[in-house]
Amino acid sequence: MKSVIAPSVQSPPSMLKLHDFCNRAIDPKNWFKADEKIDSRPSKLRSFIETVANGRLTGWAADTAHPDVRLKLDIYIDDELVAEGIPSADFRKDLLAAGIGDGHHAFSLPVFNKFLLRPKVGVVVKLAGSDDVLIQKTVPVLNSSLGFSSKFDLNAYLRWAYIEERMAIGHSESAFTLLKQFEMEKRRWLARANTVHERPLVSVIMPVFNRAQIVQESIQSVLDQSYGNFELIVVDDGSTDASVESVRAVTDKRLDLIILEENQGVSAARNAGLAVARGEIIAYLDSDNLWDKDFLNIMVAAMVSNPQHGSAYSGQFIYQNFGYGVEGSELSEQRLVRFAPFNRSRMEERNFIDLNVFVHRKSMYDKFGGFDVNLRRLVDWDLILRYTRDTSPVMVPCLLSNYYIGKSDNQITAVEDFISNRSALKIASPINLLSSGGKDQNPLNIIVRCRSEEELTHWVSANRKLLRSADGMVLGLCEADGSVIGFTAHTRDLVTGKMDGFRPCDAQSYMDAVRETVAYGQDSSLLVTGSAYAVGSNWHAVLQRAEAAGDFFAATGRAYAKPSGSRFGNLYNDLTPAKVVNAIEEWAISPDLQGQIINKMPGEYFFVFGKFIPDLSYVADISDNIDEMITVAFGYATFEGHNFIYTPEMVAAEHQEIPDFILN
Repeated sequence: MKSVIAPSVQSPPSMLKLHDFCNRAIDPKNWFKADEKIDSRPSKLRSFIETVANGRLTGWAADTAHPDVRLKLDIYIDDELVAEGIPSADFRKDLLAAGIGDGHHAFSLPVFNKFLLRPKVGVVVKLAGSDDVLIQKTVPVLNSSLGFSSKFDLNAYLRWAYIEERMAIGHSESAFTLLKQFEMEKRRWLARANTVHERPLVSVIMPVFNRAQIVQESIQSVLDQSYGNFELIVVDDGSTDASVESVRAVTDKRLDLIILEENQGVSAARNAGLAVARGEIIAYLDSDNLWDKDFLNIMVAAMVSNPQHGSAYSGQFIYQNFGYGVEGSELSEQRLVRFAPFNRSRMEERNFIDLNVFVHRKSMYDKFGGFDVNLRRLVDWDLILRYTRDTSPVMVPCLLSNYYIGKSDNQITAVEDFISNRSALKIASPINLLSSGGKDQNPLNIIVRCRSEEELTHWVSANRKLLRSADGMVLGLCEADGSVIGFTAHTRDLVTGKMDGFRPCDAQSYMDAVRETVAYGQDSSLLVTGSAYAVGSNWHAVLQRAEAAGDFFAATGRAYAKPSGSRFGNLYNDLTPAKVVNAIEEWAISPDLQGQIINKMPGEYFFVFGKFIPDLSYVADISDNIDEMITVAFGYATFEGHNFIYTPEMVAAEHQEIPDFILN
């Protein structure tokens, strides 16, 4: 018997409970199996309800006397029938290990929003079509808001989503102010789009595999677009149903059909479409999702109005489809909205842009290639990371797509394993940025704040690449027990990674050494950093692009502490976004420099631009200590209208956890 695989929350064997009905037979209508010959042994029914989490109710039910039988169930939540005749047939390893039949006895079904907003619910599981109760239990509903509030306006939402975009299921429906502001943004962007006269050809690529019943709805979603200059390329990926006939039944000269003789996967199908695409702009729509009728109009205008950007993205509604035979269950419910400001360091940790709302120039395909055919899932994440590497995408704060969960049986998120595909996804460690700088030396003075000479020694050893990229003075300030001891050296005397080049400060006050370091050389920038960090050596190229983008006083970047272990190896989490989120003034810096413009600077490490060093020198002259100097300097910059930036193109990481081959 082939089982239906669906996501489920697994329990360890010790949690498996039993509920027995012995010495009776089950009516054959309440089970199914591949072999219709059923022996007459009495049934032994065992069942368990686990919890409601991630929007789903999970549990299992089995007739262990007939391990190849799959029970059909009726499920009630708070006395309401929510699933009728649902098979308990999903496979779980923990059931098999516990000796529960052959392991194909689990169920996992989505739960309506109204139940997800309750702290707990009462669940009753019966044999389908009967009054036989297998189990009755009150279970908690695990649906944390993750900090989201239905009272958010758009500004508050963006700051929340910048850190945590995984919205709790069911909460968005009651976020009336937020949804209305998204709608207002859509109307504003559409009004601007209608004033854009340039109307380039768009190639819309739609892969199809066994979607005969629903593909026409998605095709119609494209044909109904208010923007008319497009070609729709439907690629049938070896369907074995009537998908090809369904596509051919649509008569529109803008639609082209490509038929692949055998199923090759969604990446190969999309690549086949890309290979023949004639449009200047590329867009994608899956055959089980829909667009807002103004999607292309707004997104094309965003691209035309921002010619230096290679891509753009919008937000979308996420819907859950229900279909368990009960009245009204064929409906879909809005589960959440998905949209977040772009931050590359976050994007490398977790994808938050769906391909259905992502558009790009054809030149991105020419430069970076198409979809990775070695991946069966997460292909959108891989492609978006590559296409946004050199230029940041345009952020369009509108909800322009409907993404449906459970609309088709062969949805990739249901039939393709996340773990194996995530392991195959080639995302470079952000720590590699520490060694991404060039070999040229550029004017840079450095102040290192530490607590001992030993910490300063470790910093020098870990920052040899940075020191080789810099031409200037290094001042180590050892701050302990209320006193400060200074050590100075030239960067060229420290590139061996040893302390031999340092000499104690002769000045009576360490602030004299600070003033000398700040003012040393011509056109020098200044780095102030804690001794725990190894700082990337690509600083000069980033500062140059930042200076071209605006009048900024100082810059900082990613900051990493010890990585966390996971199934995919050590994962690093950028700590800076959480520290700057409430200080963000602009969500983008420039097309070729990723990051945000901020009005406050965190203190872990930062670069002061060379053009402002004279002003910093004035501040140093009147300051009694370095903390006062930094506070006054940043206050001066803010008063004069000079903002700061956070860019993930810069990186610093606690060097104790970094391999020597990266540091050296």
